[in-house]
Amino acid sequence: MAEKVIVNGNLKELHSSGFEMEKGEPDIRGWKVRNDQNQVIGKVDELLFDLESLRVRYLILDLEGKPLNLVSRDVIIPIGLAEVDKENKIILLPEVTVGHLASLPEYKKGNVTIDTERQVRHVFAPSQGVEYNDPDFYDPKEFYNNKYFDNQRTYESHIRKADTKNEKPEIPETLKDHTRTASTGNERKNLN
Repeated sequence: MAEKVIVNGNLKELHSSGFEMEKGEPDIRGWKVRNDQNQVIGKVDELLFDLESLRVRYLILDLEGKPLNLVSRDVIIPIGLAEVDKENKIILLPEVTVGHLASLPEYKKGNVTIDTERQVRHVFAPSQGVEYNDPDFYDPKEFYNNKYFDNQRTYESHIRKADTKNEKPEIPETLKDHTRTASTGNERKNLN
């Protein structure tokens, strides 16, 4: 009997969703991505967000594998692993190694299954002790309840670095109220 494949229909690419980033919030699509060795490893191709919570969950990395001796492909990276360097329009992945990138499954648009998300999470958090013995078990509130999916980490880590240099960090408006606004025509919705 074939294993049941459960697609996470709540994850949508920002571009084709009818939503947009809040005015003043950086749209990081197209920005270069650097790894823990400060090498450019690709660019942010797109963002995946959860329709239920209206939070960005993953960035889609167009991985340039050749300089790293890897296969070039699109992969998804949990948003909490990214740091935004707004001034230079660069995304930093200081906790992501070549080994992580080699282990990630290829991203295929519209085909993010629960198993794919578990594989990605396991690449970055193999020792967290999270077990899913029942293949039908999936609770998004619990699954995304960890630092790897905390989009506030994306800004806070960059702010902490500025703060350690005795500079006054610029805190985006959205960090104060912990929301990003998305628009679907006349109706405004929050996108975190």
